[in-house]
Amino acid sequence: MSAYPPPLPAPLYQGAANTWECDEGGHLNVRFHVERAMSGLAHFANILEMPHAFTASAGATLVPLEAHIRFLKEARPGAPLSMHGAVTSFSESEAHLCLDMRHGDGAPSSSFNLRVAHADTRGFRPFPWSARSRAAADALMRPLPDHAKT
Repeated sequence: MSAYPPPLPAPLYQGAANTWECDEGGHLNVRFHVERAMSGLAHFANILEMPHAFTASAGATLVPLEAHIRFLKEARPGAPLSMHGAVTSFSESEAHLCLDMRHGDGAPSSSFNLRVAHADTRGFRPFPWSARSRAAADALMRPLPDHAKT
């Protein structure tokens, strides 16, 4: 049994820290933590019934408004990593999302708490979520894990 809390419900990423992504100290560089989070956000959009959110033909997208990032345990070259996400709050046109990256043993690596707007792609003006997106968000609603809190 793991000493760590179970992963959040939405699978967003699975891979490893590559050697060329690590700094001179042998740790996954910050920019690659963030790159994984942005890839995770694109997968999150798909799970929220917005499969075209980050394409040229999209009518709506997710716009990051705020980000709180916690780096909790270094990832070394070859370290297996996975990221899962949850919705921690949801309003008419915004959401708070938690993207939680973990090591292979379940230990938290980094967490990303994002406040995002559901916005049009021409003027980036917020507008209400669709009923499908609301239903998907409701199914993914979870409290923020303790290790991801400020």
